Amino acid sequence: MNDARTTTFWGARNVLILAVAFGVPILVALGAVYGLLSPREWAFGMIAWVAMLLLLASARKRTTKKKLMLGVEQGSAVDDDVRKRMLRDIRKWRAWIGVLIVLLPIGIADGIAHRAWLPTLAGVGISLTLMYVAMREIRQRRKRLGFTR
Repeated sequence: MNDARTTTFWGARNVLILAVAFGVPILVALGAVYGLLSPREWAFGMIAWVAMLLLLASARKRTTKKKLMLGVEQGSAVDDDVRKRMLRDIRKWRAWIGVLIVLLPIGIADGIAHRAWLPTLAGVGISLTLMYVAMREIRQRRKRLGFTR
């Protein structure tokens, strides 16, 4: 069995894709069934769901193209001061991800309570984008330091 395929299937990206692909329409349908959403809000939710699927598909396609084009890069030698600074930056990015993870459900709950669907959707998108950027920064610094995982 291909080891790379196994690790990518159970990776965090695929959990996000599965949550968006199945979780969002289920939540929107339950909201419509129990009377929490009007028909217009249900339609906006479904349109937003389709847009998220399209964005995820295009992002996934771009990342696979980049992985195919890029070869294995060799890490350059890093002196001790730069190494310490990079490790400190990695810790800062991890703390930032932790703050975003804590604040995301609070923002979603507040948006649902106030029935502010579009600002909530925008806030979730911004938060997930910031988490993605932080993960990429951590990955780049770890690669430069020569860490494998």
